[in-house]
Formats: sequence, C-alpha cells, structure tokens
Amino acid sequence: MSRAGAWLAALLGVAGCGPGGGSCPRPSAVPLPMTEARAKAIDPLTSAGIAVSTTEIRGDCRTTTATVPVCGALCARRRAPFQVWAVPANVSVPTRPACGPTPDELDRLTPHRATASAEGELVLALVPGRYSLYLSLDGDCAACGLERDGAGCTVDVQPGTLSIRDLVLDRATH
Repeated sequence: MSRAGAWLAALLGVAGCGPGGGSCPRPSAVPLPMTEARAKAIDPLTSAGIAVSTTEIRGDCRTTTATVPVCGALCARRRAPFQVWAVPANVSVPTRPACGPTPDELDRLTPHRATASAEGELVLALVPGRYSLYLSLDGDCAACGLERDGAGCTVDVQPGTLSIRDLVLDRATH
C-alpha cells in the first residue's frame, strides 16, 4: 500500500468509518448542477414542472470547504435519492421546533411527490403555479435548506417551462 493510501486508511479508521465503524458516503466526483439539457435527457416528455438535483450536507462545515464526501468531522456533500414533495403555495404546512413537517403530513397535503434517482436527480411534472419544495431522506423530517429551520424552498412553475433547482438539505454544523 502506498504511503498516501495508508494515511487515508488510518484517517478513515480514526473517523469511525469502515467495518464496524458506520457507513460513509462513497467518494465520487462532484456532480454537475441540474440543467435544462440534463432534465430533457432524464425525461424528454415533461415540459412543465421542476427539474432538481438533491444534495445532503453533513458534518462540521465550520472549518472546511471540502466538497468531496469524506467521513468524520469534515464537511461532506453527497447527492442522494431524496423524496421530494411539491406543496402548492396556498396550502398551510405544519412546522415543529427544529424540524419541518413529517413525510406523512406532506403526503396528506399534496399528491405531488417523487423520489430522486440514486444520483439525486428528478424531473416532476407540475401545473403552473407556486410551490414549496421539501426533501426527506430518512422519513423523519422534511425541509429544504437548513433542516433545523424546517422550511421549504419556493419555486414558480411557468407554463411550458421546467424550473431548474439544485436543492440542498443541510444537516451540517455551521
């Protein structure tokens, strides 16, 4: 094993990764943002709605700007297959301290729900209007942006267009 490989293995072991130490995001290249061209490649038939990427941020983001997923106390970003809900703007959404609505609550509020791919990409057909978007990965709490705020991300869908967004569920320490 190379010197750099041994150092990385030791770092991962100290960070609690690997066998018996929990799971870590697999290292990968930083994914590209969602674009209209990518949305058309995913779903060429949807002409009105949203095209989103879904990203989770975890770890300690106070001390680093690392964007490649790593284990331990460093700031980690990874695309993930989030559930995504689009709640019409005229619908009241419940909130809880330090968390947004539950997935069950969102299911009762809107039929507009889909799951992003393993690469964290999703195209969802919606009628024109304003929506609040919510993400959940673990079925516990849904939000967009800072998880502890429990808020949704607002998006306007115009006739005949896809609204392109890169959505983040931020669970990091800031």
